[in-house]
Amino acid sequence: MPSEAKDYLLAEIKKRLDRCKEITADADKGMRELTDEETAEIKANMTRVEEHKVEVKRIEDRESLNKQLEDLGTVTHEATTSETVEVKARTIGEAFIRSPEYQALCKSAVEGGLPDFRMPTIEMKAAGDPVLESTSNNADAIAPTWDNTLRAPGLLQYPLRIADVMNIVQITTGNSVNYPVVTTRNDAPSLTVESQQKPGAEFAFDFETNTLVKHAQFGGASEEMFQDAPVIANYITNELGTIVLQAEEAYIAAGLYTASTTAADGSGITTGENGYDAVLEAMTMVRVAGGVPSVILLHPNDWARLATLRAVAGDGSYFSGGPYAAPRQGLWGSVREVQTTAVPEGTALVGDFNRGATLYRKGGLRTDASFGYLDYFRRNLIAIRSEIRSVLGVHYPEFFVEVEVGS
Repeated sequence: MPSEAKDYLLAEIKKRLDRCKEITADADKGMRELTDEETAEIKANMTRVEEHKVEVKRIEDRESLNKQLEDLGTVTHEATTSETVEVKARTIGEAFIRSPEYQALCKSAVEGGLPDFRMPTIEMKAAGDPVLESTSNNADAIAPTWDNTLRAPGLLQYPLRIADVMNIVQITTGNSVNYPVVTTRNDAPSLTVESQQKPGAEFAFDFETNTLVKHAQFGGASEEMFQDAPVIANYITNELGTIVLQAEEAYIAAGLYTASTTAADGSGITTGENGYDAVLEAMTMVRVAGGVPSVILLHPNDWARLATLRAVAGDGSYFSGGPYAAPRQGLWGSVREVQTTAVPEGTALVGDFNRGATLYRKGGLRTDASFGYLDYFRRNLIAIRSEIRSVLGVHYPEFFVEVEVGS
């Protein structure tokens, strides 16, 4: 599983770097400066690339450590008590030449010449008398093949999504983030003539302070489990990290829904509205507030209901293009759909995720293992802890609108 995680992270790094190159190439082609949205997207992608590189380095270090442990091999060690401690040979050949049978054969050859090697007589059974792998019991017939793919029926978790579209900023010092918020913007522009006093504008600011919160999970496994069933031990380690990130995702979703102060059901722009009309109304509300709607968070069941809506009272063509049509990019041409079970079914959320909010993190996901818990060292148990520190800052609550898409 570590190799699969590493392949996934490397693919994510390449995808995000390619996206950054695509954005800058498009700007160069048009001989223009990057927009605020493009700059924010590049910064978010580069932040995620750095986090992925840290995780790749951690996996590579773990693989290197495992390789060193495998390469150490074993030797015969003479203890001070004159007892010989025998441990496993490094190779099959070494095990063979150290075996008592081989040693006896060499001794016999030195003392009386080489022995007489003869093939034993092979006795075939009569026709109709089958040769079995064992005594009619497949359970002890042959050693089983170990499949390193671990299954978890009924326990598979929906992939993480929301953090991928968030603007992520790393906190390097302290345990909180402080940022200014505009509270007053009074202006009265008017035409003026030469030497006349110009109309003034009035601004006021406040400061918002958000303190980091920690999402953590604790577990453990025996040292024998790590040695004898690494696929299970790795599953435990990786799942602890997944649980932590799921907790962070639920925290992000709850914070965005709490910050939102408006809702849309489509009735503000049309009659006989449906889910798509409600989405368009929410997008319009974000634009009127000064934002640029970029993402809609949808429960998978709500996404499916929207995808199956048809024209002409349910008898016409699918609005989504139908089951055999190529996927279309973005609702109403511009909003990226993010399916996640972290949001409530029946109520989606449309927002400007580039400027409306920021996810502040101190480092990334951290997973540590230690014997230093209670009497774990004495009992050959390994404690495992995963955690991440982050805080959500919502700068423009009006840039997030809840959408009633039905249930």
